[in-house]
Amino acid sequence: MKKIAVFVEGQTEQIFIKKLFTEIAGAKHIDFNVEKISNAVFLKQSNQPDGNNARIFASIIDCSNDSKVTAAIIDNHASLKKSGYELVLGLRDLYPKPLADLQRISRLANSRVPTAGLPAKIHLAVMEVEAWFLLEYKHYCVISEHLTEQIASTISGFDIKTGSPEAAAHPSETLSKIYNTVGMGYKKTRNQVERTVTAMDYENLYFDVRSRAKHFDDLISSFEDFLA
Repeated sequence: MKKIAVFVEGQTEQIFIKKLFTEIAGAKHIDFNVEKISNAVFLKQSNQPDGNNARIFASIIDCSNDSKVTAAIIDNHASLKKSGYELVLGLRDLYPKPLADLQRISRLANSRVPTAGLPAKIHLAVMEVEAWFLLEYKHYCVISEHLTEQIASTISGFDIKTGSPEAAAHPSETLSKIYNTVGMGYKKTRNQVERTVTAMDYENLYFDVRSRAKHFDDLISSFEDFLA
């Protein structure tokens, strides 16, 4: 059985990563351990699957804050290695820090995480993970039949079918403004995040959005390498 741990900064990322990983893994049977931690120590890292012939065991841990993702990986790396994990990933946002800090923060975070005996890598979702949601233009009509790609592009201030994730300074706020045009909201509540995550076209994310979003491509590549 292959085991992977993904430390994320919040609920939105946790919900999205679970769905994304399921879509990428396809027919492979996966057991998930999904939890939230209030400090850096991941107490359930030795959890085992429920004996249902799963081929993959994936722990997705909400660290509550982007600054805690790196610390959680550092604090749990040795015990995860001992528990048989094969890959540790981190996913955090850049916002509210400026885009100019992206490469510096990425290098700093990855220079701090241990990798001996267990590969570990931190991915940044540019400003926010919602930047990838914005670019998945096929989901808007699923949210509402009155919500068009043109409306989304007008509100965003760039063409969502050709733009890059760097185009939106505050993606979650932009997504909320788009949904508000048809009386829908986006405040990062569980129900609203699940609505968006369920509405998205994962084939479009995998091929189109991936081609326009380098950091999203890097994240998917990490999953693909693990599953190979």
